[in-house]
Amino acid sequence: MNKPLIAAAALTTTTICVQAQDDNQVDSFNLYGAYSAGYLFETEEALHTLRLGVEHVSTFYYLQLGTYSVDLPSDSDLESFTVSAGVTGRREFAKNFVGYIGGSLGILNAEGSESHSKDDDTVFYADAAAGFELLVSENVSFNTGIRGVYAEDANIFDYQGGVYGADGLDESFDIAVELGIIVRF
Repeated sequence: MNKPLIAAAALTTTTICVQAQDDNQVDSFNLYGAYSAGYLFETEEALHTLRLGVEHVSTFYYLQLGTYSVDLPSDSDLESFTVSAGVTGRREFAKNFVGYIGGSLGILNAEGSESHSKDDDTVFYADAAAGFELLVSENVSFNTGIRGVYAEDANIFDYQGGVYGADGLDESFDIAVELGIIVRF
């Protein structure tokens, strides 16, 4: 089955799961920024994401920037930079305690470097995240959760074995745990 189609369906589903608006909630848009740091289990690397967007009722709509690096065989490195757009639905379970689920679709630019050469490729990228948010004030909250990250084949050099196939970085899926902060403006 086509994985980009599955990712698009999952993202569409998250918009349906958004909590219905309460009569007490104000119908307004609030700007916010968020940063999270995570650990990718398959690649054993750090994942950093920055989100800028608007909060409307119990939904975040955002532009997300992300980065992570992978140490390749033979003293080579792979730097990945993502740009994606997404949506996250939120539901309050208790006072100041919120659950969330969401995802984003976009592109990943992978740039590999060896001793005297560089190679890069831009491919389809998707992620999905779920977790909990603790509101510590009206404008600040902390979150923790898991994030699934998917990227298509990136044709970077020619590595064999592991997650590196004949064409470079193979189609990959990785899971991260992450901690973050959200600041509303």
